Amino acid sequence: MLNLKEKRMQNIFNAETGRTLMASIDHGLYMGAVKGIEHPLEVIKEFIECDLDGILLSLGLNKISTEIFKQKNIFLKY
Repeated sequence: MLNLKEKRMQNIFNAETGRTLMASIDHGLYMGAVKGIEHPLEVIKEFIECDLDGILLSLGLNKISTEIFKQKNIFLKY
């Protein structure tokens, strides 16, 4: 039986390769606006099309991007 950590890791890592590819766009919290991600919702849409295993977002971005993820049937966790 898997413990909680193993179960979460299984959700993050590709079962076939044991690898994962994630992108983070939460930099605005501590760095201010970063060149290239001034429009984070557009960046999120591009990331979704890249078929990443995960996208790390700030809580604020998570809340305003909910509709984008619903349209693609992707689970969000706060």
